[in-house]
Amino acid sequence: MRVVQLTLYSRVGCCLCKGLEDKLRDISWQKIHPQLDFSVKNIDGFEVTDDERARFSMEVPVLTLHSTKGSLVELPRVSPRLRGKDLAIWLHKQIQMNIERVN
Repeated sequence: MRVVQLTLYSRVGCCLCKGLEDKLRDISWQKIHPQLDFSVKNIDGFEVTDDERARFSMEVPVLTLHSTKGSLVELPRVSPRLRGKDLAIWLHKQIQMNIERVN
């Protein structure tokens, strides 16, 4: 089964970042295809590269899809109003629209 990396670039103290992270953690991931491996990266932390920091620092929260080949696709900004089932539907649609660009 193919697994796609979904990464949330976030910043400590950002209420939009925290809100989106909480909503994403509440999603029923088994209904999303292909399977996602979800992670959160602190844009100000040591785990991000200089390229990631330069690209996303002023834009957080940012959701991206990554492939094992190293390609990256930035997803559109998520409406703060989306939650639960609606967020899962939006995310599934975005993955389906961008999966070829990731792989």
